[in-house]
Amino acid sequence: MCMMCSGASFDEVLFHVHGSIERAGWAVVPVSGDRRTRSWAYTIGLVELGHPELAVVGLRPESAGHLLNSIGDMVLQGHRFTAGGTSVGFRDKDYRFADVAPKHFVEDTFALWVAYYGALGEPRPEPRALEVIRSGLRPKLADP
Repeated sequence: MCMMCSGASFDEVLFHVHGSIERAGWAVVPVSGDRRTRSWAYTIGLVELGHPELAVVGLRPESAGHLLNSIGDMVLQGHRFTAGGTSVGFRDKDYRFADVAPKHFVEDTFALWVAYYGALGEPRPEPRALEVIRSGLRPKLADP
């Protein structure tokens, strides 16, 4: 659910993200799609655990959240994922990882991530992320 669509202020959204990170170690941010773009979701907070953030494109927000939270739980258990490395199974499908192009942290793609760490001040973590891609599909957030 879009908090700001429901009347929350931007500060309330940042506070909610911070609370999720404090409780779970990360937060999942859903981004609704429209007729031109697909919905997607990404994490905020995994970089603080020494792991790149995760992003997934093309899943409904609830499914994306379940997938990212499942992989986030694996990160908490000590698993580390890399582009081209180990794949993971989720709901009878295999997913692999690809590096997200750094430009997405400068553009609006990870806007809430940038705002959250900007609000916390220095030192900021290095912006890095992996796209979680269903096996057989092409990455959407990698450099062409």
